[in-house]
Amino acid sequence: MGTPVATRFPLGIRADLDSQFDRAVNMAKGTDIASATTTNIGAATGNYVQITGTTTITGLGTSAAGVWRNVTFTGVLTLTYNATSLILPTSANITTAAGDTALFVSEGSGNWRCLFYSRRSGAALVGGAGGDASTNTATSVVDELPLFADTSGKLFKRATLSGIVSLASGVVSAIATNGSGNVVLTTSPTLVTPVLGTATATSINRVAFTQPATGSTLTIADGKTLTASNTLTFTGTDGSSVAFGAGGTVLYNGGALGTPSSITLTNGTGLLISGITGLGTGVGTALAVNVGSAGAFVTFGGAAGTPSSINLSNGTALPVGGISGLGSGIATFLATPSSANLAAALTDETGTAGSVIFSGGTPTFTGSPSLNTATAVSLGLAQALLGSATLTTAATTADQVLLSLSATTYRAIIAEISILSSTSYHVLEVMIIHDGTSASHTQYGDIFTGASLTTINSDVSGGNVRLLVTPTNAVTVYRVTYRAIAA
Repeated sequence: MGTPVATRFPLGIRADLDSQFDRAVNMAKGTDIASATTTNIGAATGNYVQITGTTTITGLGTSAAGVWRNVTFTGVLTLTYNATSLILPTSANITTAAGDTALFVSEGSGNWRCLFYSRRSGAALVGGAGGDASTNTATSVVDELPLFADTSGKLFKRATLSGIVSLASGVVSAIATNGSGNVVLTTSPTLVTPVLGTATATSINRVAFTQPATGSTLTIADGKTLTASNTLTFTGTDGSSVAFGAGGTVLYNGGALGTPSSITLTNGTGLLISGITGLGTGVGTALAVNVGSAGAFVTFGGAAGTPSSINLSNGTALPVGGISGLGSGIATFLATPSSANLAAALTDETGTAGSVIFSGGTPTFTGSPSLNTATAVSLGLAQALLGSATLTTAATTADQVLLSLSATTYRAIIAEISILSSTSYHVLEVMIIHDGTSASHTQYGDIFTGASLTTINSDVSGGNVRLLVTPTNAVTVYRVTYRAIAA
């Protein structure tokens, strides 16, 4: 039947109780896997795989229990610790670096355990954040290590460390130590008379110290604080000292005084008006202007200049000639208010020069005055009203108002009407009389070309006696002159 071992273990593994390999076992390298929140290393094409990228990893996917992967990281990312699904050494997150390696084994149901993590730098794993080991002891350390082969080819399992592990005597000194005393840990160490050496530029908490040529001393009294809010350079004579008073700011020649609590300017010179506070609006500006110049204070009997505003309610003796902004001839008219001076000051008058006409009394017109071409003009007489009006219709609506006058003021109306529609013409006269309630009218003197262009009517409405028209054609132009006789 042959040898059972050879049949069952074609790779050369002997099926004896020690489960020994009798030849080298080569692990295939899988395709690189990009980092992701869940980076599925169980799906890798080989037991050795590289994880690329910088995305934080919180899980490694779901694989059967016992599946293991040897991983190398190519960049900086965070492995997020989880007590069930991603169990990491030190029970804390680990920040990777390029070249770091780790061995993971699946515990099934999407849970993975990191058996071993090695930094490329050779530094020990401390709290997952990287850096050198901060102690030479460990309490209750339980860690899983990868499988190793001894000189006989046998595999030995992971080692378990518990309790306090101490380094042997001389181990620390063998690691290139300097000085004497205890190993210094990273958190809150106490240094006894340390010397930082002669580094050309040393930085402590991001504060850089430059090496002096021979030596220097910086002394700050116990319990005191030295604070520099800006870049400062101190120069002076050796042995000099400056004593500062309580509060305030150090002043220097040519510098700004700031806001001193008090100051005496008995012998002060060169005080600028602009530096005085508490002055009223515009006072500082006015004080800086010579008296008599524009913008200066006005002294008694002095010139007022050109103020932006002034109240002359109680002012007297203002000469007309001192008023600016008047139109041409207005000042002359105000000084000598004659008709001739008024006519000279006006710019839109009509007619030639003459006397001013007032509405009261019995003014006399000379020459040949004309009322010109006003569209609706009326001239009031003692017992009558002379006037004219016009109307252009757009429809043949009945009884459109051509003329409307107060029925209380006027009793009768005599109207002459000229009508135009396209190339047809019509002229007529109408007489209207009313009794305050209704109106009567008579139409006479009709002359038209072609056919009549209108129908005439009258009424009393809203306290007015009205002349009404109904055009034959939609677009018709009416022009009327009338005489209204008083009631």
